[in-house]
Amino acid sequence: GSSIFWHKCLSVSGQSHRWNVAGGMSVTPVSEAAFEPTVDEAPLLTPRRAQQTANEFIHQDIAVRIDLVVIRAVASLFFLLLLYSHFFPVAGFEWLQQDGYVWIVIFVPLFMLYVKLILFTQYLRQNRAHMAPSAALQHFIQTLGELLYIVFMSTHLAFPDSVPTEGAVVSYVVGWALPFAIRHLACEESRTDFTGPFSPMLWLLAEVGGFLFFAEVVTLSLRGNGVAISFADPFWPCWFVLAISVLVVVVLLPASVVSMCRDQALAWTLMWAVVSTGGFATCLLLGILNLRTILTTGANLDVVLLPTIMFLCIFSVMTYGVKEKLVSRLSMGFQTPLPPPPRSQRCVVQVPDVMFKLTPTYFSRVFDADVQNAVELSDSLGTRPDGAVWPTSGSMQQSRELFRRSVSHVSLASARSSASATSASSSIDQAGITLALRGSPFSDIVEQENVCFICYDRSPEAIFLECGHAGTCARCAMDLQNLQQPHPKCPICRQPIRHVVKLRPDLEVPRELFFGDGSTALALSLSQASVISASPDLEMGVARPLYPLAAMRFAVSVRLCDEG
Repeated sequence: GSSIFWHKCLSVSGQSHRWNVAGGMSVTPVSEAAFEPTVDEAPLLTPRRAQQTANEFIHQDIAVRIDLVVIRAVASLFFLLLLYSHFFPVAGFEWLQQDGYVWIVIFVPLFMLYVKLILFTQYLRQNRAHMAPSAALQHFIQTLGELLYIVFMSTHLAFPDSVPTEGAVVSYVVGWALPFAIRHLACEESRTDFTGPFSPMLWLLAEVGGFLFFAEVVTLSLRGNGVAISFADPFWPCWFVLAISVLVVVVLLPASVVSMCRDQALAWTLMWAVVSTGGFATCLLLGILNLRTILTTGANLDVVLLPTIMFLCIFSVMTYGVKEKLVSRLSMGFQTPLPPPPRSQRCVVQVPDVMFKLTPTYFSRVFDADVQNAVELSDSLGTRPDGAVWPTSGSMQQSRELFRRSVSHVSLASARSSASATSASSSIDQAGITLALRGSPFSDIVEQENVCFICYDRSPEAIFLECGHAGTCARCAMDLQNLQQPHPKCPICRQPIRHVVKLRPDLEVPRELFFGDGSTALALSLSQASVISASPDLEMGVARPLYPLAAMRFAVSVRLCDEG
C-alpha cells in the first residue's frame, strides 16, 4: 500500500511538472479551472511578462499538486484501515470477517480516489494550452490502467475464479507503457521544457521511481502463484527504491539542519522531505522483511499495516500543516528567475517622481516657463477648471475662445523648441487641442465618466512616458504597447512609445521637489529641463528637478507599470 501510494505521489509531482515558456506561453495548469492570465490574450505577452505569468502558474500549480498528494494519502489511509479491520477485528467487531463482496468495500476509498483523478483529466484538458504536449492524454491513460488494475484485483480477491491475475497485470502494463512511449519515444517533451533547479532532479526521481514501482507491481502480480517456491527474488525493485530513499535522507538531513538558522522556509521544506522519505523507507523496509512471512503463514500482517497507517496519518497532517511554506519554497525551486529586460526595452529617459496634469489626456514631465505662461493665461481668462490647463468640459465655446487666444503663444513656443521632448510643443497638448476642436469625446470620457477611452471599463491610470498622453487603463496601455511591437505608437498622437507609467494618487507628492514660486525655482527647473532634453539617455539616479510651488497642485506621483 505505501509503495503504490508513494509511486503516485512521484507521478503527480514529477511527470506533470513540465513547464514550457517558449513563445510566451506557460504550460502546467494551476487550478481546478482554466487559469486566467493577467493579460487578456496570451499572444500579447512579452517574453519577460510571459515568464512572470509562468512563475505564477507554477506557484499555484504546486498548491494543487500538494492537495492531490494529501488526497492520495488519506485515501490510502482509509484503504489500509479497512484492510486492517478485515484481518484484525477492532474492538470486537467482526462484521468484515466474511469474504466475497467485502473486498469491494475495502477498495471503495481507492475507487473514489481514481474517480477524482479521472475528473482531474478534464481540468488538464481545459488548460491544455498551458501544459506539456499530451499531458491530459497521458494522465487519462495511466489513471485508467491503474483503475482497471484495482478493479481486476478486487474482483479476483472477491471471486477468485472469475478474473485471472494476468488481466490485471496487462491493464497495468498498458496503462504505464503507453504514456511512457508518448513522453519519450514520440519525442513530444524534452529536458529543455523544465525550468528551475528542482525540475531535473524531480523528473529523474519520478522516472526511475515510476519504473521501479512498475516492475515491482508486475513482478509481484505474476509471481503470486509461485510464493511457496521463492519469493525473495521479486523484491529487487524495492531494494533499489530503499537505497534511493536512504541517499535522499543522507543528503537532505544535514542541509535542513544548516538551513535552520539561515532560511526557515527552506528548512521546513527540507525537513518535510526528510521525514516523509524516512518514514516511507521505514515502512518499505518492514514490508520487505515481513512480506515473505505474511504470504506464506499469514502472520505479522499487523507489523506492516500499523507502521504504514501511522506514517500516512503523520504525513497527511504534516503536509497540510506546512502547505503554505512548501508552496512558497518549492515554487522558488521550480521557477526561473525573470530575465533582465532587453536593451531596447530598458528605460532610457529619466523616470520622474511626479508628472503634471495639464488635461485629462495629457501629462507633462516638466513645468517650465511655457507651461506656467499657459496656466497664467488660462487663469486670467477664468476658464480653466482646477487641475487642468486646458478646459475639456463645460462650454465648448469658451474652450474654443481660449484655444484661439492661446494659439499665438503655442506657436511661438513650438518654434523655439520643436526638437525637445520637454519643450512647450510637447507641454501644450497639440493633439488634444485638435481633437477638442473636432469634438473628440476622448477628454470628455476621461474627465466626466472616469473610464478608459479604449475599453470603457476600467479607470484611466496609465501615461505613455515619451509623449505624455493619458486616458487609458494600465491593461489597455500595455496591450497597445505589446500588440504593436517592435514599434508601438501612441493612439492619440501616433508618436513612438516605449514605456508606460501608472498614476499613483495614493502616494504623497514629494514636497522637496517644490521650492518657492519665485524666479529662482523656475530658473532651476528650466536648467534641469534643458539637461533632460539634451541627454535623453540618462538613467535613473540623476538629480531631481525643482519646480515652483504653484506647480504642486498639478503634480501626481507616478511609477513604472512594472514597479506596481
